[in-house]
Amino acid sequence: MNDLGIRCLYGRMTLTEDTEPLLPPDFRRGFCWVADGTGLGVGFAPQRFRTRPDGAQDYLMTTLAAPAALIGVPDAELFAMTPESLWKLTVDATADWDPAVRALLAHADPESFFPITIRAAERIPAWESGPVTLLGDAIHTMPPTGGVGANTALQDAESLASELVKAAAGEQSLLAAVAAYERVMLPRGFDTVDSSLRMAGQLFAAQ
Repeated sequence: MNDLGIRCLYGRMTLTEDTEPLLPPDFRRGFCWVADGTGLGVGFAPQRFRTRPDGAQDYLMTTLAAPAALIGVPDAELFAMTPESLWKLTVDATADWDPAVRALLAHADPESFFPITIRAAERIPAWESGPVTLLGDAIHTMPPTGGVGANTALQDAESLASELVKAAAGEQSLLAAVAAYERVMLPRGFDTVDSSLRMAGQLFAAQ
């Protein structure tokens, strides 16, 4: 697993009567990425419940992402910081940005912030198939920059289920079903990892 050197500070802004008007029109349509040309960027995505679980509120996901050097805090310290300190770090890092962006971060919920390291799986050769296999992040972890990690896992599940149905119908053995799935899953998954890595290189490159 490769550490890509990118650190993300995730948080959220609860959408209420007071904060909803802060959303610029473009931000209401889906994921938006704002960057300053140095490699520092912030992603925003509104999350609205169609069927609302008890106690749940709509919110705006926020994530500040940048090479670790731009974050300016060693990992040992970064991952020990309190949520409120991470929120303040995010606000301070964007202090000279457009007021509309700053307002969203300023109104984010300080207790919601947490850090993650962005990693990507390394391409590996096929192995001898057995009764246990892998799918999704268990085999081809990728940065979120392509926006297709979950979809790739669903593709894996569909491919594996299709082969298992054939095995259940007696058309092939269980091991043959797993092998057929892995022949499709491995190249497809790692091609998607490569695509996400290229996108990460574009997003975090200093302009």
